Amino acid sequence: MSLTQLQVVLRARPDTALEPGHLALVETPLPEPGDGEVLVRGRWLSLDPYMLAQINGRHVTGNLEEGEVLRGEVIGEVLQSHSERWKPGDLVRGMFGWREYAVAAADALTLVPASIREPRWCLSMLGMPGLTAYAAMHWQAGLNPGETVVVAAASGAVGSMAVQLAVRSGCRVVGLVGSHEKARYVIDSLGASDCIIRWEESFAEGLDRTCPEGINVCLDLVGGAFLEAVSARLVVGGRIVLAGVQKSAMAEPLAPVLPALWIKQRARIHGLVVYDFEPRREEFLRDCVPLANEGRLVVNEEVVEGLRQAPEALVRIQAAQHAGKVVVKL
Repeated sequence: MSLTQLQVVLRARPDTALEPGHLALVETPLPEPGDGEVLVRGRWLSLDPYMLAQINGRHVTGNLEEGEVLRGEVIGEVLQSHSERWKPGDLVRGMFGWREYAVAAADALTLVPASIREPRWCLSMLGMPGLTAYAAMHWQAGLNPGETVVVAAASGAVGSMAVQLAVRSGCRVVGLVGSHEKARYVIDSLGASDCIIRWEESFAEGLDRTCPEGINVCLDLVGGAFLEAVSARLVVGGRIVLAGVQKSAMAEPLAPVLPALWIKQRARIHGLVVYDFEPRREEFLRDCVPLANEGRLVVNEEVVEGLRQAPEALVRIQAAQHAGKVVVKL
């Protein structure tokens, strides 16, 4: 085993868009576990849009400082254990960050269930993105058969899972996507009824075309003008789950008419922070692990080979040039 490891740190906070040069690969000595700790060899690192907000200094979980290792969820293998809870060879999940090896306290780890056919799914459809979509669709929106559901970023890690859950609930689903290729995937592979390609028509035109009878539920991962267009087309009793916002939309002033629209339609507006639902993860897994193992839930994965390629991959996520869920094979 090597005596050093690679890790990625924030070299400088970007003024505008993130570039690979804002991140730095550094080599450090291999960490040694102390009492009650374990040494974990990372196998899979999750890359997620929230990392951009941490880098830019505006995320609910806290912000990165220059010189700090980027944060991120990892599936890893226990190599050394100074705890009775874990033994070498155990597959675990934890927030180990952008590094090849990590030392973690025994109680900071979660076992990857042996029932899951592909461990990396714990970072995608059976991980944080899947839990986010499940909480939005079932625990917050409370889907009913026959409803019209609009899902933003429908080909992404969260959106693609939300589309499938809504379809399985008997809903008519419309996805917001960025290309014809993504639209084909969302319709043909995920089961959506229609898609709006955001660069080809306005949000208002797309929603009028695809949702002529109004919108019952929207999972919003965009904000700004899209949220305004959706709010104007809610039916009475409509629900909006706010689970994200694009950087460009943050500069847009919130239209003062939105609360009036929500009140008029007796709408329910939910803010979703996935960490609030961690205590219910087992409930989510009991429902979704069999579906994933049997191929009745699918995930579009982009696998990045090695930590050295991760900075470029995060820049692609920022530009929406990625395909579904991005994971790094460490």
